[in-house]
Amino acid sequence: MKFTHLFFGLGVAAVANSAHADLYTYSSGHGDMGLGEGQELELHLHLESVGEMEPDAAIIEVPYSTYAYTTGEGGRASGAAWDGLGVSAGESYWYLPASHSLADSLVTPFLGIGGEEIELGFFTDNLFSLTLESAVMPDGATFSVWTESLGVPTFLMTTADGISSSDLITLDLDDADHMHVNWGFSEAGTYELTFSVAATEAISGDPQFSTATYTFNVVPEPSTWALLGGSAALGLILLRRRARGQSA
Repeated sequence: MKFTHLFFGLGVAAVANSAHADLYTYSSGHGDMGLGEGQELELHLHLESVGEMEPDAAIIEVPYSTYAYTTGEGGRASGAAWDGLGVSAGESYWYLPASHSLADSLVTPFLGIGGEEIELGFFTDNLFSLTLESAVMPDGATFSVWTESLGVPTFLMTTADGISSSDLITLDLDDADHMHVNWGFSEAGTYELTFSVAATEAISGDPQFSTATYTFNVVPEPSTWALLGGSAALGLILLRRRARGQSA
């Protein structure tokens, strides 16, 4: 797992936010982490209100409205099944919901994983794997992705136990051209998450890959923002690393 967090003073979040001032902020509405187009894998963002863009041209905002919202007043539910969140039972966290109606009510991005633009039949069994390759996160933070049925989560990715080959999402275009998941974040701050998508060409048997880094901005409570804004001169982020690459 790769982490970069040399943070000094109380101005960290304010400085980090200003560093992304030139990026498009995806803060609400339906969008997908697109896997490719036609016969080529190419990770990108497809936003209904804007269109397609490179992952490094946007920042995905996780608003404070999503903080500790899963069980009403209780924060994280009890039970070992929820350990993938990386927080204790009753502790709060942020997330982007898999529910369109909930995303609309919270005014948050409704972010899916999409393969609508890929040519069916070109890749073997129309199967695609999305893997978490690395994560640059706030100190002590955990990132997770899960689905939920009848209140029981199934974690597809979690950094609570490190990053491994099990941090994997499989998309079967024979079943659906896209899917929606919950995206979880245990701490406020900037997350730079590098993913890769892989599939095998049906006729040639050749593998294809694409890798890209997506940036998420997890917004702290308003009182914290006020404190950080007033103290920005006290701190600087001395090092910031973005891992990004692409091959096909």
